[in-house]
Amino acid sequence: MSHRTPLILCAAAALLLGQSPNWKQDKRNDKGNRWEAFVGQEQEGEEWQLRSFTAFVERYPLDRPSSLEIRYFVPDTAKAFVQAQEIGDFWHYLMEPKPQFLTNTPGWRHFDGWRTDLLVEKKIASDNLGLMVRLGDPGSGNSRLAPAIVSGGSTVGPISSYHLVFYTKNEVAKSQFTVKAKGYQRPFDQPAGGPRGAVPLDFSASGLPEGNVSVVVKAPIKGVPGTAAVEFQVDFWHTATLAR
Repeated sequence: MSHRTPLILCAAAALLLGQSPNWKQDKRNDKGNRWEAFVGQEQEGEEWQLRSFTAFVERYPLDRPSSLEIRYFVPDTAKAFVQAQEIGDFWHYLMEPKPQFLTNTPGWRHFDGWRTDLLVEKKIASDNLGLMVRLGDPGSGNSRLAPAIVSGGSTVGPISSYHLVFYTKNEVAKSQFTVKAKGYQRPFDQPAGGPRGAVPLDFSASGLPEGNVSVVVKAPIKGVPGTAAVEFQVDFWHTATLAR
């Protein structure tokens, strides 16, 4: 591509985790209510990728196995596609709940019985655990997400902040991203990051109205003239109700 040609890395260009298509057929990866494994991945073709969107991740012990629960709010009957992975991908950890263990009812949904044995085995800490919940379509071009809450099953208070993470092959400069809702628009700082690293986007839930929210990101790529950027939008439903 010529340096004179603007390069926009749109959401549709981001790829799902590069994984063997047969990993779910391996009986060793069948954990009853989920598929879970260390899966070989090829990331060289990926310019960028969403790695996680959460509202809260509880710190779990790494010296003994425990059980985790995933909760997320969906205002309608949209089907959810849930995936857990490392944010900084080293062991190629991957977990997906089986569809029959996920409901399509409006409101708070949950998936429980997620044992941490594999996470403990490789010392994958809670701050390196990414969760993605896509609604309606599992494809990476789908911008409709549900922020996940991960805990040991204890009651979690009202959502106070959100944590969105993307991985980029390119180095991106410090910038800002925008959070928009009905009667609400606010910029938040986006740190520099990369190359081949994760960029965290944290924003407060204070002042957000109940309902649809959009996060608009345009992270400038360093060293490329013009308007080159990692550019995408995430849409979700914010609720002030307690996760049940």
